[in-house]
Amino acid sequence: MQQLNILIVGANGQLGRYLIKYIIEGNHHTAVALVNNAVQQAYFMEMGVATLTIDVNQKVTDIVKLLKKMDALVITGSLNEQNKETLIELDEMLKLLDAARYASLSRILYVSTFEIQPLPLYFRSIFVKRHYIEKWLKCSYSNFTIIQAGTLVDKKGTGLVEIGSKVKNKETSKEDVAQFILACLENEATIRKTIKVVSGKTPIQQAIQSIT
Repeated sequence: MQQLNILIVGANGQLGRYLIKYIIEGNHHTAVALVNNAVQQAYFMEMGVATLTIDVNQKVTDIVKLLKKMDALVITGSLNEQNKETLIELDEMLKLLDAARYASLSRILYVSTFEIQPLPLYFRSIFVKRHYIEKWLKCSYSNFTIIQAGTLVDKKGTGLVEIGSKVKNKETSKEDVAQFILACLENEATIRKTIKVVSGKTPIQQAIQSIT
């Protein structure tokens, strides 16, 4: 299994923090937290986790240089915690994805969500952004994995999930999704796949091994 330097966008969110925890516990890969300020940087440095700051107003070529030491990019949240217009936020994320492609990262994993119909007006901008990020990935030549997770909740993880195109949305532990992310990165069968995942009754590794 290849050892990966994994850059995590959304590292300061709960899902990102769980992912970093499991990367550290696995003691095989290296987590790098994308941070936005000195407080976040201090938090991760105290944990012994490397950090990286990216100014998305830079040229793509400058961002490429920052990503050259990374092997994988995992997007679990926004680039910046500030509230921004959907178009600006989308533009920034696609700029980062362009840079990741030019930097020849071996894996890109994006945590998305189930589509909800009818879609509440409040969430429409979020789903529009996720739709176009998924579309970009599917049209790219990147080794992407899209995880469409159920409704994320703060319940204790069980290590048990259900995957497949026919699974229905339900509450899903953030801890379980974080473990599922790491398992996907460690299995090449998940490359260029869109995977729906919710809490279930199947051990994560067994679920991953069923992907063809």
